Amino acid sequence: MGIYKKLANVQKKIIGIVKGAENPYFKSKYFDINQMLETLKPTLQEENLLLLQPLSNVNGIPAIKTMLVDTETDEMIESTVTLPNLNDPQKMGSSITYYRRYSLQSLFSLQALDDDGNMASGKTETPAGKGKKKKLEDEIQSGYKAMGMDETEIYTMEKNFLDNKRTVSDLELLLKSLRNKYKTKELGK
Repeated sequence: MGIYKKLANVQKKIIGIVKGAENPYFKSKYFDINQMLETLKPTLQEENLLLLQPLSNVNGIPAIKTMLVDTETDEMIESTVTLPNLNDPQKMGSSITYYRRYSLQSLFSLQALDDDGNMASGKTETPAGKGKKKKLEDEIQSGYKAMGMDETEIYTMEKNFLDNKRTVSDLELLLKSLRNKYKTKELGK
């Protein structure tokens, strides 16, 4: 069995990760890297897959490389994401953890499951609303990366514009502000 078939098996077995960690500053929940690894590792071992996330670099820029290796065939899937160039070791550590977590979520197509909030109340969004929200959130994430923002700056930005509901109108406002901030940064160069 090839590595892509094994990856498909992992994705069938693990749909998502429950948000178990709390961010007291923003009164929100998220999944941490350790919780994600605890969920993934047993299933990866069943499929004889090895997960590695070494620090790397791309043309001298710090990066995280995520590698999924089939221990039976030596086939490998890998991706690399560059990190913001930060001089503060604490901010760099937060950035590394943040990008490791989202690289894994992307590789395994994991949903971040919210075990409270809307799920507990039975409220759901329409498919069209979810699609628009997803598009806005993707654009916002791209904006953060383009600006080289670290996790602390992102939390601050989101605290100013978003509540736990993350409504479409709040996301649109955040994106507009992010675009203005980017334009200001570009003009200052």
